[in-house]
Amino acid sequence: MKKTIKKELFPSGGDNLPLDGWFQQCVLCYSITANLFFLESHTRVDEIIEFYAHLCSPCTKLIKNPEKNPKVFEKYEKRCNKLITNHLMSTTYLDYQDVETEEEDYEVSSPLSQ
Repeated sequence: MKKTIKKELFPSGGDNLPLDGWFQQCVLCYSITANLFFLESHTRVDEIIEFYAHLCSPCTKLIKNPEKNPKVFEKYEKRCNKLITNHLMSTTYLDYQDVETEEEDYEVSSPLSQ
């Protein structure tokens, strides 16, 4: 059974908000919000990662009508894709596996250990 992990996307820096707080900056306008908008999910080895973007109410309304606001929607997609890529690049396949590496197969000695 795959476990589901929920990841919240928001711009880093700016206000001094805690990374694990309910309130974060909106991905588009940087106003403080607790609203989450489902973006997409990715399946990895034994887990599903669901990505949610922090979006304030006015920006959520803009995103729900991409044909009326194509430039805003494009900006939203670019920012979210960048945040997802940064997250996925910061974790590797080995983070999810208990795999021995070559270094663990050999005894390693250093000049200090003699």
